[in-house]
Amino acid sequence: MSSPRSPWAVWATSTTAFALVASLLTSAVSSSPVAASPADSKPEPHPSAATRTVTLITGDRFVLDRNDNIMSVDPAAGRADIGFRVEKTAEHMYAIPADAERLIAQGTVDRRLFDLKGLLAGGYDDARRGRVPLVLGGSAAASSPSFSATRLASRPVPDGTTVTKELPAVRGAAVEVDKNKAEDLWQTLTRPSATGVAEGQRSAVSGVRRIWLDATVRAAADSNVTRIGAPTAWAAGYTGKGVKVAVLDTGIDSSHPDLTGKVVAEENFTATADAGDHFGHGSHVASIIAGSGAASHGTHEGVAPDARLLNGKVLDDQGSGETSGVLAGIQWAVDQGAKVVNMSLGGTDAPGTDPLEAAIDDLSARYGTLFVVAAGNDGRRGDSTIGSPGSTDAALTVGAVDASDALSSFSSTGPRVGDYGVKPDITAPGEHIVAARAAGTALCQDSCLPGDGPVDDNYTAASGTSMATPHVAGAAAIVASEHPDWTGAQLKRTLMASARPGAGLGAFQQGAGRVDVAAAIGQRITSEPASLSFGSAAYPHSDDEPVTRTLTYHNSGDQDTVLDLTASTTDRSGNPVDAGTFTVSPDRVTVPAGGTATTTVTSDTRVGSADGQLSGTVTATTADAVVTRTPLGAVRESEAYNLTLHHIGADGEAPTTLGSDTLFNLATGETYSPAPER
Repeated sequence: MSSPRSPWAVWATSTTAFALVASLLTSAVSSSPVAASPADSKPEPHPSAATRTVTLITGDRFVLDRNDNIMSVDPAAGRADIGFRVEKTAEHMYAIPADAERLIAQGTVDRRLFDLKGLLAGGYDDARRGRVPLVLGGSAAASSPSFSATRLASRPVPDGTTVTKELPAVRGAAVEVDKNKAEDLWQTLTRPSATGVAEGQRSAVSGVRRIWLDATVRAAADSNVTRIGAPTAWAAGYTGKGVKVAVLDTGIDSSHPDLTGKVVAEENFTATADAGDHFGHGSHVASIIAGSGAASHGTHEGVAPDARLLNGKVLDDQGSGETSGVLAGIQWAVDQGAKVVNMSLGGTDAPGTDPLEAAIDDLSARYGTLFVVAAGNDGRRGDSTIGSPGSTDAALTVGAVDASDALSSFSSTGPRVGDYGVKPDITAPGEHIVAARAAGTALCQDSCLPGDGPVDDNYTAASGTSMATPHVAGAAAIVASEHPDWTGAQLKRTLMASARPGAGLGAFQQGAGRVDVAAAIGQRITSEPASLSFGSAAYPHSDDEPVTRTLTYHNSGDQDTVLDLTASTTDRSGNPVDAGTFTVSPDRVTVPAGGTATTTVTSDTRVGSADGQLSGTVTATTADAVVTRTPLGAVRESEAYNLTLHHIGADGEAPTTLGSDTLFNLATGETYSPAPER
């Protein structure tokens, strides 16, 4: 929404099933046996941060590296001679002990109990959970023994196992077992199979019909939150916990069910009476970032539900504010320890550096804060409509896409005013976003899209880059919860390196592409800068000078990585043009673990004939996958000539005082008033 009263205004135009965190994929692309390590071959007692340990229901412990490769197996007592069969797919890795094969094949034992990747993703590794949670299903036979706090069907509850609740629905019980006692429970629930069955196989004891993983479930999130991969990050244990996100906006209705207990500090930088939200914009934004979804039973949960919010009210109850108030809010947010600052606001950009741009660049460098800023909603006016302060280098500037990842018609685009820089940096869902409705507000007014507006007393739908921005701020909080020591610049590089580019769009429309937090939590290779801008080349182009920039690759992983680099060129609509306009040399680099490697990228606008916006991409690949893409941008001026006007007075002499000149385009009706030379 825009306001005639102030240049600073908010940037907004105006699944029902449960999802299992550790889901089952039964098909395998590879299968290989793995022998258990000898009983005296122990993994290191305190694995490094690069390793994870998972204890199975059998008591066997697996140590995996960060790439999910099995480093060692520590069998439970008496199980050193029991081998394992490993099945690997892209999403799962099952380590199935020989004595569980028959039980799994029969459907008695849940295969997910042996899915190492699934258990890690669900938070069942030893670092995060000391007990194995199970659901035991009892026999349907009336004569079968029942479950209780002291007995598991026909067997007493062993030491280290607790019956947490009886479950009549499955004629069984929920139990938890200490991981160092898991093998005892395995022996209690299963027994050697009868004669005639393959040696070493086991069967369930009397009265036990099923042994399931007590898997985590979540209410299905909004499609936009799911689309950017937030549930995958949650399943991996990254929810924004411990991260402060400042919302500089119209205030927050902290009494809303989705925002209760979320706000840890607030300050009012406007002339209004309080820091509450009486316009509706700030609460909507805040709940996209960190809303609990309580009023919708989890459906409208935010991207980073465990992040803590700082409420900096810098826009008044009509949705506008002054530069000074926003500047004060920025400093306050940094002083409060915000790792991420969401700014779904902006005004018209102009050449040069304005106070907000200067402050964001300075505070980003000094404090390591990431400012996530809306690109603006002026896309229908054409190119070079990115608003300030999203125009500043340090900001992570966010455009909006629809449900198909097509650029929203209202989303402002580059090139940046003044220097033709690449902006926005990234995109996110920004149309018809349902989020918290502040009490007494409607939010959506005459500038909203058809279909926007109040949903019920607790929620309203709205569209704009204001709504896209908090998706990215929430994604940044998730990555920050994974890497609490990272700076805002590192968070920005990672989110851009892992983004998904959309078809038919160039760098000046989408930056790196649509945010993908599921990919971001595993991103190890990033580039600095995260995009490269080569400015504008004036017509004619036969005498253009090639422009070269340095590109540095960072490797936060624990393995050296060899990258093959290729450069491509497209027009504004993403169509390939003029191969060779962008080149990269060297085209192969080795990025050491924890280190960097550099290459150079050159823009040569003498190549080819396509004028206007030229987008490029440096794509870095390993032997089997695309690792990251770095967007490039240059503008090749179309045919144009300088026009010099000489003024002569009625007396035939040059006037002593120059007036103003206005040029009229007779075809379009447009006017242009150039500044006179003095």
